Amino acid sequence: YDAAIVSLKDYLERFPSGSYAVNSYYWLGEIYLLKENLVDAQDWFSRLLEKFPNDRKVPDTQFKLGKVYHLQGNNTEARRMLNQAASGNSDAARLARQYLQDNLQ
Repeated sequence: YDAAIVSLKDYLERFPSGSYAVNSYYWLGEIYLLKENLVDAQDWFSRLLEKFPNDRKVPDTQFKLGKVYHLQGNNTEARRMLNQAASGNSDAARLARQYLQDNLQ
């Protein structure tokens, strides 16, 4: 994971608006979530939503960020983010609805 972090950050430094920038932000968030580094996971997922609000990865990112907020104990933000993700028809929407049902009812 550490080598992937270095490579993804290097890519973003060289190509901040490159064709793989969105995926780089997403996978940095995902890696930090897997490493249980919730602060950095939140940071990378939040950056993606801020920089690329209309990208197709937004629902997936909202779901993951909602999960991060829940794991941090911030249930208000978790519900807000998961409800945003749940509003669509994507696989992320289905996952967000299930996560809300299982964890935040």
